[in-house]
Amino acid sequence: MKKSLLDKQAFAQLEKGFSNAEKVLNDGNKINNLFSNLNKKLQSYPKIAEKVANIPVLIEMVKAYVSKKYTKIPVKSIIAIVSALIYLVVPTDLIPDFIPGIGLVDDFAVLRICIELVNMDIIEFKKWRESNLISAVKE
Repeated sequence: MKKSLLDKQAFAQLEKGFSNAEKVLNDGNKINNLFSNLNKKLQSYPKIAEKVANIPVLIEMVKAYVSKKYTKIPVKSIIAIVSALIYLVVPTDLIPDFIPGIGLVDDFAVLRICIELVNMDIIEFKKWRESNLISAVKE
């Protein structure tokens, strides 16, 4: 499948953030700040949450990984997710978020690329989450 220029740039931005994502992932204060900033961004731009329904799942995956409740995911996938979430909160990225109409296009592209990369991990996490909810209800 031929990738568009935006897809190539989105993938490059995602990869560019991997080293920073690893640092954030390994620092409790930084990861908490990321979650706080994500919450603010999602409140400021409710259309992001509407358009990308997997954002809450991605956040939940990272939280479960950090708390060591769910570790059956490759660390590379977690780093990709954190990189995408960081990209989402940075207002001055490839296309600055404050530009009306197009400011969030690159954010959506980076998230879409990330979700494509970790799609099987998302599916497995959802199965794990559901089985744990069922177990909790039975107890």
